[in-house]
Amino acid sequence: MNNPNYWLCFWDGHQSRLEPTNASSREAAVLEGLELSRDHLTAVFNSEIGFTHAQMLELAEVMPPIGSPLWQPTDK
Repeated sequence: MNNPNYWLCFWDGHQSRLEPTNASSREAAVLEGLELSRDHLTAVFNSEIGFTHAQMLELAEVMPPIGSPLWQPTDK
């Protein structure tokens, strides 16, 4: 997979790892990640952001969990 659309970050209990996906949307990437490993998906990154793998792994450690209310848009 040369140019993935998204990177899925998983935690295996000891370390984080990234897996590429060509999902067409962030929602599709999250669903794919949950299908691969429901308990261990920690973050989904759009490849267009330009983060390095090391930056994505570092950020995944401090991001709120997938599905957390912090990911939901606030009512205006």
